[in-house]
Amino acid sequence: MKQRVIVGGVAILAVVLGASLSTARAGQLSSESAARAHMLAARKAAGTELTAARRGGVPRARLRLVSRHMRKMRMARVPTSFPVIGSSASGFYDHQTASYLGMKARINKIEKAVTRQDQHRAHRQLVRLRGDLAHAAPLDLDVHDYQTLLAGESTLYDRASLPRDFQAIIRGARSARRDLRTAVEQRRAEIDAVLRSANGTAAGVDAMAASEVQSVDHAMSLLSLFTSRGEQYRSTLSGALSTVDAQTDTTRAVVTELHLRDDVATVQVDYARTVPDKFVLVSTEDQTARMYQGGDVVLLTPVTTGGPELPTDHGVFHIYEKISPFTFHSPWPQGSPYYYPPTPIQYWMPFDQAEGLHDASWRSDFGPGSNLAPTDLGTGRTILGTHGCVNLPPAAAQFVWDWAPLGTAVVVV
Repeated sequence: MKQRVIVGGVAILAVVLGASLSTARAGQLSSESAARAHMLAARKAAGTELTAARRGGVPRARLRLVSRHMRKMRMARVPTSFPVIGSSASGFYDHQTASYLGMKARINKIEKAVTRQDQHRAHRQLVRLRGDLAHAAPLDLDVHDYQTLLAGESTLYDRASLPRDFQAIIRGARSARRDLRTAVEQRRAEIDAVLRSANGTAAGVDAMAASEVQSVDHAMSLLSLFTSRGEQYRSTLSGALSTVDAQTDTTRAVVTELHLRDDVATVQVDYARTVPDKFVLVSTEDQTARMYQGGDVVLLTPVTTGGPELPTDHGVFHIYEKISPFTFHSPWPQGSPYYYPPTPIQYWMPFDQAEGLHDASWRSDFGPGSNLAPTDLGTGRTILGTHGCVNLPPAAAQFVWDWAPLGTAVVVV
């Protein structure tokens, strides 16, 4: 009987003890689960902070130790937990949680430090660029693009918050400063070269400027035959020459002379683009025709143009047809004071409807005043000069026929 009581008590004790152990284990697992969840949340937060720092422009070298430590923490093995004795796993998770939160704070601190450093470097670059622009001002360089960039980078600086933002400003400012330094060095080399050629005197610079303007005087004159820009250039260069002459400082005189050179170059480019290689210049005032090729007169000949009754039109025209031989038929009816009988010629080169260049075997007098002298129409009537055409001596007409292709410009002034 006593033995049965003892056995029963042991059984009851075992059941109670088992239940207690089961309850303790359940509590232990719940505690471990909560600790692990906290650890995972801290790990994620630290990882997010690390990724954000990298994307924000923090150099990888500054994050290398933190990143390496976080990798080691991820590879750490969770210790085995034992019932009743206590859970070393919970302590492990708690330690990891604290470490990850510490890593997160450390990453944040590094990011703030890098941001402050890059902000200071960006500010320093912008200040230096502003100073470079001030030093370039006396050289009259075209710095509009640099000023625009400085304004844009300054606006970005005010809005920047991440290292990468300030790093972009640093790169942009450094690149602009490099380009500006190159431009300044080139301009100073140009100034030195001009000063050497001008014997280092303002008077020498003035003489060089006058020579530059004189070198394109002929080009402007010919350009004026085709466009009003020719006279505009002449006015611009006259003003530029006065500006050079007004300078008392030698360097400033050179700088203004360099600007004048740019204007001269503009004239040369426009001349090459606008003035044809070959063209005929007819003057109704001088009663002459000049054949230009490459800017030079290859033939000067007296001519006869239309008189007061039927003047030759002024303007820029082009030879649109060449016929040899040719016979004129009067567009005016018989009885008209301008009627003439059929008239054969050797070379017909029309440039303005019924007006053109041609030989006139019936005329012996060409040149000044010939457009005011009576021309016998063969009908008992006369007119002053021609019916509007440009009469050429036979030899000159043959030269133009052989020399001028279709499309050759004819300028009548």
